[in-house]
Amino acid sequence: MKKPLFILVFVVITAFPEFGFSQTNDLQAFLDGHKTKYSTEGHPKAKDIKLSIEYPSNWQRSEGKRPNIVQTFTYDSSKSFIQCLILIKDIPSFMKLLSTEELSNEMFTQETLKQMLPEGATFINGEQTKYDGQPGAWMIYVMQSQRAGLTAEIYMLQHMFLYSGKLILLQCGVAGLAGSASTAEQEFTRYLPIFQLIGKSIIIYDKWEGIVKTNSSSDSIMEKIWGEDWILTLIISLILTWGIGLGVCRRTSFQGE
Repeated sequence: MKKPLFILVFVVITAFPEFGFSQTNDLQAFLDGHKTKYSTEGHPKAKDIKLSIEYPSNWQRSEGKRPNIVQTFTYDSSKSFIQCLILIKDIPSFMKLLSTEELSNEMFTQETLKQMLPEGATFINGEQTKYDGQPGAWMIYVMQSQRAGLTAEIYMLQHMFLYSGKLILLQCGVAGLAGSASTAEQEFTRYLPIFQLIGKSIIIYDKWEGIVKTNSSSDSIMEKIWGEDWILTLIISLILTWGIGLGVCRRTSFQGE
C-alpha cells in the first residue's frame, strides 16, 4: 500500500470513531489498482465541467436519469445496495458576485451543512475540506426513504465543492431495508474508506483554464444593495432555492437509478 493511501485510510479510521472498521475485498482491490477512471468530458449534463473520479472496477456505471445527475456507479452486495453519483448544479447568477472562497466560508460551515440535509435526515458528522485544491466540505448523514410500500435506511457520505460557478456533489451511500438498519450501518462502515478514496481521486482537468477574476468592488456594491449582512442573505437564498431540488435528488437517488 502506498504511503499516502495508508495515511488516508488511517485518517478515515480516526476521524470517525463512532464507526468500527473492517477491510473489504473491494478496498484492497482498489488499493491494488483494480479501479476504473470516469471523466465527465463532453457529457451534456456536466455543464462544461471536465473532471474525473476513480471507482472500483467491479462496480456498474450508468447514466443518471435525473436532470443534474451526470453518472451513477453502483454495486449490489449480498447485504445492501451501494451507490455513488456525480451531481452538478449551476449556482444562482447573483451568487457568482462572491469569490469562491467567500462563498465556501459561508456555505460550508457545520451549521449550514445541517440546513442542507434532506427532510427527516440526521446529521452525523461533517466539516470543510478541499477537493483538488477547491474549497468544499463533506458530511455524513442517515435518512429513510419510502417507495412502493418499502422503507429503506440510507447512510450517506456527501462530498461537495464549488468550481467555475457550479456546485459539484459526489454522493456515496449504502441503502438497506429499514428494520435491518444495523446491517446498512455496518456496510456503510465497511465501504466508508472506499467512499473517501473515491472523493480523494477527484481531478479537475480544466482547473487552471479560464480563471475568472473577481471584481474587487463587488463587496461594496452588494453591501449598498442588501446591507452589511448581504453574504448571509445570499446564503439563505441559496439554501431556500436549492434545498428542495437537492432534497429530492438525495431522497430519490437510491430509488430510480
